[in-house]
Amino acid sequence: MASIDRLGAACHVGVAARRLAVGMVLVAGLAAHAQTPAPDVTAGKTLALTLCTPCHVVAPDQSLPPILVDPAPRFDTIANRKDISAASLRQFLATTHTTVANPLAMPNPQLVAYQFEPLIAYILSWRGKPWTPQPASRTGSRSPEDDALYQRVMKDSREPAPRRLDAPQ
Repeated sequence: MASIDRLGAACHVGVAARRLAVGMVLVAGLAAHAQTPAPDVTAGKTLALTLCTPCHVVAPDQSLPPILVDPAPRFDTIANRKDISAASLRQFLATTHTTVANPLAMPNPQLVAYQFEPLIAYILSWRGKPWTPQPASRTGSRSPEDDALYQRVMKDSREPAPRRLDAPQ
């Protein structure tokens, strides 16, 4: 009878030890999940300013306007669309939209895997936030006529091209 009691006590200790081990694994998993860093919004802004500004206004303090006459949507507009989520942005950014029939659609930006999360986090960081353009003195000129680089390019384009030295006279 004493051996049965010892066996029952051993089983009870074994069950308790297994429960303790499972609990420790769960706590360790939750702790690891809690320590997983959120996507870096600052890195996403840097990436957006590097890759997206030719077509989009990505920030109110963006120093140069998009080169498109009719720019693509601003990032705050994209972020505040009702159907936009991290998953839908990831799918959109990973898909080619330009076709022969629609050559002006957004091209695939060919992001590397680690670039998706920061860029998506930056776009979604504009959800529900006011978009206030900075004063012109801080961001530079918004008018091409007041822009020094624009003026220099236009001046150079009005001057005759230099004569090639090997061109016939």
